[in-house]
Amino acid sequence: MLTFTGELKVRNALLASLVILMVLMSGCLGGEATTGTTSTGSASNTVSSLQSPASQYKAPPLRFIYPEEPANVNMSFENMGEFFWKTYSAVPYSQYGNISVNYYCGVFHGRYEFVLTNFTSGTPLYLTLPMTPRNPITLNITIEGVPLNLSRVNRYRFIIPKEKGVGVEVYAVNVSTSLTTLKGVAEYKFYYLENKNYLLSLISWGVGLGTDFSWWEFASRNVSITVIPRFPKDTVFVLIRKGIIRSGMEVTYSDPLHPYVGFILHIPNLEWRSFEWNGVNFTVYFTPSTYSDEGFELVKKELIFGVDFYRNMTGILLPPERLDVMFYPGFTTSMVSHFSREVATANFGHVIIIGSANDMKYFALNRPSLVFHEVAHEWAGHYARDYIGIKEPLATFMEMDAYGKWNPDDYLSWLNDKEYGTVKYGNGATFYDTLINSRMYSLSQVKWGMYYRGAFTLRSLRFVLGEENFSTVFLGLLEKFHVAPCKNIMMFEDTIEELSGEDLGWFFDEWFNSTLFPDYNITNLSLSQAGDGYNLTFTIVDASNFTMPVPVRVYLENGDYVDETIWVNGTATVGIELPERPVKIVIDPYEWMANVNRKFEVEGIWVDVN
Repeated sequence: MLTFTGELKVRNALLASLVILMVLMSGCLGGEATTGTTSTGSASNTVSSLQSPASQYKAPPLRFIYPEEPANVNMSFENMGEFFWKTYSAVPYSQYGNISVNYYCGVFHGRYEFVLTNFTSGTPLYLTLPMTPRNPITLNITIEGVPLNLSRVNRYRFIIPKEKGVGVEVYAVNVSTSLTTLKGVAEYKFYYLENKNYLLSLISWGVGLGTDFSWWEFASRNVSITVIPRFPKDTVFVLIRKGIIRSGMEVTYSDPLHPYVGFILHIPNLEWRSFEWNGVNFTVYFTPSTYSDEGFELVKKELIFGVDFYRNMTGILLPPERLDVMFYPGFTTSMVSHFSREVATANFGHVIIIGSANDMKYFALNRPSLVFHEVAHEWAGHYARDYIGIKEPLATFMEMDAYGKWNPDDYLSWLNDKEYGTVKYGNGATFYDTLINSRMYSLSQVKWGMYYRGAFTLRSLRFVLGEENFSTVFLGLLEKFHVAPCKNIMMFEDTIEELSGEDLGWFFDEWFNSTLFPDYNITNLSLSQAGDGYNLTFTIVDASNFTMPVPVRVYLENGDYVDETIWVNGTATVGIELPERPVKIVIDPYEWMANVNRKFEVEGIWVDVN
């Protein structure tokens, strides 16, 4: 279950990925156990039937073979990945068991009763523990009654660059045994509070190991671990992909390749209210200062609307059982100052945390789109997984559609605000770069260049492909990345081309690999009367030289309008027959794309590049 899903920067390639990597090592071990002998006498049969005390010794069913000089090897992130695919994930044995764990005064005390099946003698047994400067975990393991001495085995380390002593350590243990099923017990202490900042460093790199309540693990092909935690009644764990856990709730982990990258621990005076809708159990957690009946009802409506909208949009009935929402004013994320000065939100898989500085009523009235964004991650990020951040533009795209249905009167103004921010702040880096090298850019560039430029790019793609073909692509992306998570940007592009049946290299070059946005102007405008109507001709010029279908609306004196769609490849000449005199031309009236906005007048006709 050890995973590396953080950004892996590939120095000499065109792509980088948040690929699940697991650490695996091999080692050689040495050592022997002594055996007893039987003593027989010659005086009589009675004496010869007796055994000496030594002869009563029974050899243990297994032994650990320790090397004379254990190795300590430092590994790079890249090498860890190679070991995972070639060795760690290829072990033949599986594990299952039960963990009982208690939390008290910042320390977890755990006991893991486990079984390893399909084990073969000579197969290295791999264990992984976190590393911090504070020695975060003590671990005592006994297998088939034989204690394991970890100080005597080979160990391999990955240390986060520029972090002093923060990383993971893998132990390689050679086992000699005739057994194929090994039973054992592990008791551990994890010093959480004094190590939580180091854990965040690991999580920020996408490094997770064990269950949320163990922080150490065996390598395993298959796994089934049930955990029952016990902690004070006012303590709540927010488990990634597991929801909010209170004391005594049973948590089951069943997939060794799916990362369990920790939790957020809160110890406030929390209260909660639950409701059920169409097979989904919702629970809203809150501190007393954030609650109001009116606010709860508004949040309830928004949650139901979001889940219902995305179910209809995708045809995928998520979440299947539960969705938890927590209003916790103390919660923050690194993006808070750029997305909103008042609120930070995050989806950890079936659980949404809202760090609103105001009460839930204020939040529900003023930030409904953030609810829709986080609910969208149940589909884009939980159902359809990726290792490079594609989930964020997908969720933002879905948020845009949901908000358009929720508040149609404010929709175009809201979209225009997002477009303004995207063009103003998202033009310092390409979408491709902010996606795969987000650590190298400011949070503002990541927000506008990845989240919103990516979402507007998907809107543009919808206009290029048409509604029916785009729907096939969008739903196909969700389904494919549910089965095989998106590992890199080329996989994303190739999947879109495969599903659409079109060559879209030109589109990706413009929207993924350019820092520019379409920059439209109108020149050579001519208006002439033709019978009872008018002939209007003009040239659309794009200073950024994009190739795009451009929606154009011409407003007439009587209030009517005429819509046209013009393919613009740098420039395009437009000729339109009109029944009335035109008074205004609007480019992109429905905010399909992000482009440079401007207003001006040409030959007495107002032009609004929207």
